[in-house]
Amino acid sequence: MRRLISGMGRRAVAGAGDDVTDARRLIHDTVSRKGPERQLVVQVLKSVVAAMLAWLIAIHVLEVRQPFVAPMIALLMVQPTIVQSLVKGSQQVAAVTVGMLTALVVFGLVDDTVVALGIALLITTGFASWRRLGDQGTYAPIVALTMISLQSVGETYFERRLLETVVGVVVGAAINFAVKPPHYLDSARASATVCVDDATGIVRDIAEGLRSGWSVDDARGWVARTDRLQSQVSSCLEDLGWAGESVRLNFRRNRADTATPMATYRPVIDAVGSVAEPLEHFARTLAIRARDDQRGSQEDVTFLADCATLLDDIAEDVADWANAETPVHAPARTEANENDLATWGARQLGELADRVRALPPAQVTYSGAMLIAIEQILDALHDRAQPEA
Repeated sequence: MRRLISGMGRRAVAGAGDDVTDARRLIHDTVSRKGPERQLVVQVLKSVVAAMLAWLIAIHVLEVRQPFVAPMIALLMVQPTIVQSLVKGSQQVAAVTVGMLTALVVFGLVDDTVVALGIALLITTGFASWRRLGDQGTYAPIVALTMISLQSVGETYFERRLLETVVGVVVGAAINFAVKPPHYLDSARASATVCVDDATGIVRDIAEGLRSGWSVDDARGWVARTDRLQSQVSSCLEDLGWAGESVRLNFRRNRADTATPMATYRPVIDAVGSVAEPLEHFARTLAIRARDDQRGSQEDVTFLADCATLLDDIAEDVADWANAETPVHAPARTEANENDLATWGARQLGELADRVRALPPAQVTYSGAMLIAIEQILDALHDRAQPEA
């Protein structure tokens, strides 16, 4: 028992130490550089200020003795983007209104507080799952519960609570819009850059391995990296989505600055996602090939070197696409580059396929699988480059 308690204590201390380390890192990142950490701290501070201001207005202007609706809504109105503030704000107003109306009607018809509370919660909980209210529907039962519990039910109270709701929406939205309105361009750009660099790094490392030789462990490492790349693509696309939404209705928006992540990074990250799976198949083929040790002839070495050259061209093309200096014209530029790569790549694949047929039978299976994976990569890049894609 003592050992168990001692072990739990050590784990608790270790966990607390990790939490302190994370907190220090958050503070350091917030102070030292721009990023999601600083944006999070700013959002928290704005939420607190909005709630305090809404509470003061409700107390001194609306003369509400127990204000809770105004600060609650003001706090929740400070959303990660201006658009979300407006959307969720309208949903909050609807949910709070439903909760207040339900409390007013039920409490007026039922004398018993407990019974009135049960009926009101039964009704408002049903509204909480209404898709029109989104995740804000839960505030309908919360408001009904609070009003009935505090006995703050009546037409006069209803009018003041409704005014509280308006105050909370206006104060929260105004502060979120006027005080450092949130945008996520920097984090989206950084996420996309890392994703592209990782993708091109994998392709170049595989190409170098084809030239100088590779082991089973090398190939398994490439497989693991391509697997992580697919998850990274999903995360990056989410970051780009946040960045795109954050510039809508945002007066800090700069069209020239926002063009890069929206017009250039989105299609190239889509392309990276589409090539990740065939790239993983390519790496798995290399792992099997290294395990079976089917390398060695002069013809095979030359074939591998030509495949490496083609992979280098693919990596260079993706990197150039992501680093376009004129992102406004990136779609047309990308289409031209990908058409050139597709034409040249198809010719190279045709020549390599002819040479594969001359390889020993034991090597044809592996080499053919490699060519199929490269063809899938080229097709994915070419398809993503088309405007309709």
